[in-house]
Amino acid sequence: MVGFGYDEAFYFNFGLPVADFAVSCYFGYRIHATGQENVSKKGPLLLCSNHISYVDPVVVAMTAGRRLNFMAKKELFHIPEIKSSPFKYAIKKSFSTILTKLGAFPVDREKFSRSALEYSIDLLEKNEAVYMAPEGTTKKEINNIKEGFALIYNWYFRKTGEELSIVPAGIVYKNKIKNSKGRSFPAPLSEVLVNYGKPLELKKYNSMSDRERRKEITNDLEEKLLELTSAYNA
Repeated sequence: MVGFGYDEAFYFNFGLPVADFAVSCYFGYRIHATGQENVSKKGPLLLCSNHISYVDPVVVAMTAGRRLNFMAKKELFHIPEIKSSPFKYAIKKSFSTILTKLGAFPVDREKFSRSALEYSIDLLEKNEAVYMAPEGTTKKEINNIKEGFALIYNWYFRKTGEELSIVPAGIVYKNKIKNSKGRSFPAPLSEVLVNYGKPLELKKYNSMSDRERRKEITNDLEEKLLELTSAYNA
């Protein structure tokens, strides 16, 4: 995926500090995390969470303890026309540039996105960490986990013959509010809980076919995410 890749100085000196400050203020510095020891500090890592809000990637970036690359829906890189502004092209281009400098890269959620898949594999081969939300869109409850992350694992395993760390992360916002369309999102000053689970046990699936492996790994991730969030939601 030519043209994508983060800017280390921009990420650490501007992007993460600004996002950290803004999100921390919004939640009244009530963001807590457990299980960060399960997030490997080196080597290829695929970090997968449930998807409640657009702020999820920031919350994970703040608490994971490792710099992440972010798989994001392609629509974020092509914001709607800003008809009232004579600088609409510059604004759109600037927003897309900021996302890429922060390590984000686009994925088409409506169809097979080969470029996003190949770029993810390339990052993992360079011992990078990739964050994604396999549900594909924000949801109230964990369900219908998509197999894209498992497909990445299959391709990586076939290509390298090596294991890949897949770590589940359960995110819970204790208080939510609804907008005019009835969709809920985190309330200001809400307590935020991020629980990082142990990496999925993948060796037991290596003898399976690609299709069987994708299905079993996907079911495994869904169960882990339910475990990581159920106690907090009780």
